[in-house]
Amino acid sequence: MTGNHVDRAMNQNFFKHIRSYNACLSFASFTARIAPPSDHGPPCFRICGQIVHRVGNLRPDQNVLSAYCQLYAYDPNTALNFRMEQNDCCIRELMEFLQTIISQENPFALAFKNMAEIEDDEVRQAALEGRPTSIVKMSLLEGGDRRRYNLPSHEEVAIVFVGDDGAPPPSREVVIYP
Repeated sequence: MTGNHVDRAMNQNFFKHIRSYNACLSFASFTARIAPPSDHGPPCFRICGQIVHRVGNLRPDQNVLSAYCQLYAYDPNTALNFRMEQNDCCIRELMEFLQTIISQENPFALAFKNMAEIEDDEVRQAALEGRPTSIVKMSLLEGGDRRRYNLPSHEEVAIVFVGDDGAPPPSREVVIYP
C-alpha cells in the first residue's frame, strides 16, 4: 500500500465487501446457523449447531452456474469475469490480484487446475480410442498433520487412477506431475 487515494479506496472496498471477496474465492460452500450477538459488543461470527462444508464436482451440472472450486479449473480470465459478474460490488483489479495469489500459491487451487487438465486429457483420449470416458476422481489423502499454516515436512505425492467405477485399473502407469 502506498497510501494514495486509489489504495485507500481499494482498502475500504475490501473491508466493506470482505464477505463477497471471501465467498467468491473459496473452494467450498459453508453452511451453519449463524446467531448474531445479543449485546452491543464487538462484531463477531457466532455459530450454533453443525458446520457443513460442501465441495461439489469439478464441473457443474448442466444449466447450473460454476461456483467455488469449479472456477479454479477455468482459464483465469474466464474465472475472473464470472466472479465479477456475480460480485459487482468488488473492484476488478483487487479481485484479480487475490485470484492470482490463490491460483499460484494455494495447493488446492493447483490440484483442481491439474485435475481439470487430467480430465480433459481423458475425454480426448477416450474419443480417439472410441470408448466411453473413464471416471476420473480426486481423493485427498487422510493422515498427516491437519493443523493450519504448517510448512511441508516432506514431499507429498498424489496419485490419480483412471478406471472403471473409480477403481484402479489392473495395469497401472504412474505419472508424477510437478
